[in-house]
Amino acid sequence: LFSDLSRRSVMAVTIYDCAGNQGDEIVVGGTTISLFDKTGVFRQGLYDLRLWPDVVADGSFHSKTPGKSNDYCNNQMQRLAKLAKKHRNGQIEKVDWLDRLTFREVELINEKEKRNSN
Repeated sequence: LFSDLSRRSVMAVTIYDCAGNQGDEIVVGGTTISLFDKTGVFRQGLYDLRLWPDVVADGSFHSKTPGKSNDYCNNQMQRLAKLAKKHRNGQIEKVDWLDRLTFREVELINEKEKRNSN
């Protein structure tokens, strides 16, 4: 039950590459995200999280492997994601031809920022 979880609960995810010698586990990277947002609401939906290469996820509240970052490019991606969510929820008027152009440009920006983040 969500009511049994602390507001400081986090989810830590470590990705392993199991290819190679039998039994070998190679850490690809890790990330951590709080289960509740700053207002105490349980997080839902999709998130683009930063993966820290070659690092096991740190499951502490003030993690050394935060999935959400405060750097500029991530803020730009988060801002665009919030606007896209408002659009999906009907809070921004839909204009088909403009939406197609805009969302294609948003995809290109996100791809570029993800490539540059490593």
